[in-house]
Amino acid sequence: MATDVSDASISGQPAVSRFACKVIHIAMTPLAGSPIRIVRALNAYTNVAARLLTFNQYPSATGLSFPADLCGWVKEDRALFFEALESADVIHLHHWMNLENNPLGINFSQYLGRGKRIIRQFHSNPNFVAHHARMTPDSILRDALPQLTLPQFHERFYPRARIVPNIVPIDDPPYTDPHPPAETGLSVYYRPSSYGSAWSDRWETKGAPEVMAALDWTAKNIPGIRIDAELKGIPHEEHLRRRAACSVGIDDVVTGSFHLNSLETFAQGRAVICHLDSRQILTLARFAGCNELPFINFPVEDLPMVLSMLSQNLPLVQELGRQGRQWMERYWHPKIMVEHYVAVYRDLLTHGTESFSLPRFDADNLAVRWITSGAEDMKWLIRRNRMAGKGT
Repeated sequence: MATDVSDASISGQPAVSRFACKVIHIAMTPLAGSPIRIVRALNAYTNVAARLLTFNQYPSATGLSFPADLCGWVKEDRALFFEALESADVIHLHHWMNLENNPLGINFSQYLGRGKRIIRQFHSNPNFVAHHARMTPDSILRDALPQLTLPQFHERFYPRARIVPNIVPIDDPPYTDPHPPAETGLSVYYRPSSYGSAWSDRWETKGAPEVMAALDWTAKNIPGIRIDAELKGIPHEEHLRRRAACSVGIDDVVTGSFHLNSLETFAQGRAVICHLDSRQILTLARFAGCNELPFINFPVEDLPMVLSMLSQNLPLVQELGRQGRQWMERYWHPKIMVEHYVAVYRDLLTHGTESFSLPRFDADNLAVRWITSGAEDMKWLIRRNRMAGKGT
């Protein structure tokens, strides 16, 4: 039974709510630790009782591993999962799955008939989702269930989706000692979660070959820069430790979006190099309720020059790291960010699906499509052609 008592809002962010309900999150893979962090924040800071079933918890091809709650292949966990499913008010899906025919062997439609609510959260663009689901992107977008997506590049593709954040537990030990390493030169950390070329795909890339080439050139030609970068997967705990030993972390310098990597790096008190396009800057600033973003905002083409400049101004690098940590504490603390999810559950259970049917922008309008994505897609194409020596 859902109940709700709301307190005053925090600094323009969602109202702190004592809304109570039960939610079961379901993910096919760990999704870089995103679902488990949402569930843990709900249980730590709200009256929403949340569990997570991860169908396949094995480390990805990158070698990353993440904490789990209920694991799909563990018999005892499966029993606990069905108990949580039966008692849940909301079923929160983190991967696309057919409600009747899915790898879990569960007919979720029967739960809709029993008054439970189901919501889909998208962590990838609709073309990527549709390809793996063997569906069309249009059928993904027009699915009748309420939709959620991230305040990253994804939002420009899902006009009906409510925006919700990735959460970083900034008060946990990996993030609670945000002091930069004592060193005389610049240290740079880069370890991508995918290895494809910057120009092989519009969004599903971290530009690993191009970034590695830029870092290799930098290491050979600019003295005083230490680089920890390789295309080899490591456990997430080691990933955090090695990044904390550097003063600068590199996120996505190709597409125009940021990722969970940037938030983690800021939380660790380290400066972040990431290329944010105009749509991303507007979306993130509006969502966080801030007037400034602490990114070092440059594309991969400029990476050697940027690193050279930073190597000559280490106090600036350290101050940007401190600003990033302070930004996370003020605008992206899990206690604040998790309220976006509470608001979703409250609206869903109190008002039904109607409030999730109105689009945030008119995707059928040519000018709107140009503003939300077309202009930035053209900029990416121009950069790709220039890098390939084809002019514009």
